[in-house]
Amino acid sequence: MDRAHAGFNELMTLRRLTDLARLYSLATRIHALDPLKAAFRAYIKSTGLALILDEEKVAPCPYVAACRLLRG
Repeated sequence: MDRAHAGFNELMTLRRLTDLARLYSLATRIHALDPLKAAFRAYIKSTGLALILDEEKVAPCPYVAACRLLRG
C-alpha cells in the first residue's frame, strides 16, 4: 500500500469527514479523482473483508452474517 492509500485509510478510519471533503474538493479541481476512487475502493474492499473474516466481532449487519455462514 502506498502512502496516499495509507493516508486515505487513516482519514476514513478516524472518520475525518471534513478532511475527506477537502480532499475530494481538491481532487475534483485538479482532475485527480481516479487515485481517490482507487483508494476508496481499496478501503472498502479491505474493511469488508476484515469484517467477514473476523468471526470474533459481532456481525454489523445481516449481509456480513450471511457471508460468514457461506464461508463455512
